[in-house]
Amino acid sequence: MRGMKFSEEQKAKHSEMAKRKGFGKWMLGKKLSEETKRKISLANRKNPYWKGKKLPREMVEKIAKAHRGKPAWNKGKPAPWAKGNKHAKGNTPWNKGKKINDEMIKNGYGNWKDGRTKQRGYNTFTTMRRRARIRGNGGTHTFEEWQNLKKFYGFICLCCKRTEPEIILSEDHIVPLLLGGSDNISNIQPLCLGCNSRKQVKIIDYRNSNG
Repeated sequence: MRGMKFSEEQKAKHSEMAKRKGFGKWMLGKKLSEETKRKISLANRKNPYWKGKKLPREMVEKIAKAHRGKPAWNKGKPAPWAKGNKHAKGNTPWNKGKKINDEMIKNGYGNWKDGRTKQRGYNTFTTMRRRARIRGNGGTHTFEEWQNLKKFYGFICLCCKRTEPEIILSEDHIVPLLLGGSDNISNIQPLCLGCNSRKQVKIIDYRNSNG
């Protein structure tokens, strides 16, 4: 903190704190031992004076500059998720009781689900299913059913008639979830992102105009 400017109020507060903790003129001109520095460091970690306060930008930049080029504090230490470390109470590892094989590692290891996670649009699909479950309107469908529906309509947007890969097809609920529509595949139609957005919460069945 050398070179930083403090207000009179801050100086008075720091002086009072130093007197209360027993630090006085005896420290001036003296060099602290490594053991004393370590104790002060541990005390500051447990109850840092800046806890709950926002550091000034100048101080943040100086701290960053001081740490630049130095090794990280946890370099060489095992990560919290490393093998042998205990999991938090109540949490169960996703792979408990499962045998990891080469195929699982090849297809993404932790996210392995028969290779589905590598398919385009799978992550978006799972996010949409979660939002539908939160609505609680009932019904659900699988990723395979959605792929089969797109294939049935020839990977075409039922509104603008454009096809993939020119556009990206998305699931549109004919009766929107906001209006109580279910998440069954019978309530789904493939629309591009633009047409899906323009439809908003209207009830429009484009399948009728496509036979």
